[in-house]
Formats: sequence, structure tokens, C-alpha cells
Amino acid sequence: MLGTRVTSEWRLRSGHEKSAAPARLLDLDYRLPLTGENAADPGKPLDYTVGLTAQRDRKAPPIASLKVWYATDGTGWKPAGAARGADGRWQVSVPALGTAKVDLRSTVTDSTGASLTETLIDAYNSGCADIRC
Repeated sequence: MLGTRVTSEWRLRSGHEKSAAPARLLDLDYRLPLTGENAADPGKPLDYTVGLTAQRDRKAPPIASLKVWYATDGTGWKPAGAARGADGRWQVSVPALGTAKVDLRSTVTDSTGASLTETLIDAYNSGCADIRC
């Protein structure tokens, strides 16, 4: 019901390779402390962590940078706080937003220069346990 649209854009280094191995695509591992209805407390910031994984069971290189934005209308993007945390994960903080559906956009770059920009429309509810908030 939530997560009504997800878009992902990968940027990879290209060039001649001796190996026929497929390109390693990055994937974000979000860990948001939400209720069973994908809701957050409207009066408190939402603090969560983001990690990086690689497809095809390959180990992801470390995150070199992470930028996160949030919106409640899919267009008015505002920056969220993001800082390097423990075990290769990053800490993200979205301020208290009252009652709304919240969209998230993240751009992550790994230590090899590859990047992923991912947008989650209706990522979670702030202050409402109903999908129609």
C-alpha cells in the first residue's frame, strides 16, 4: 500500500574489462523504526540507518558519501541529516513532519565511484496508521 513508486538510477564506471563478470549494481538497505502500519511518530524526528549492498551476492564497497532528501508532496525536496555511523551504515534523521505521507530520495556513492539515486514515493506515514492519511 505504501511505496507507491520507486525509481532507481545507477551510474557505473565503464571501460574494457578482461573479465566477463556482470556489472555490480548497488542497493540501499533501509532500516526505519516504523510501526506495523509503516507509521512514524509525527512529533518526533525519524532516525534510521542506511547501508549498502551489492546484487549477485557480491560484497559492496564502503559508502563514500550519502545524501538524503525528504518531501511530503513529491516535489518540495528538503535535505535530511546524514552522517557516517558504525559498521559501514550511515545515520539519517528526518525532522518531525506532522501528519503526512513522506517521500525519500537518497544518493549514495561507493568508494569505487559508482552511485545510485533512489526515490521512494510514499515511503512511510508520519502520524497516521491509515494508508489514506
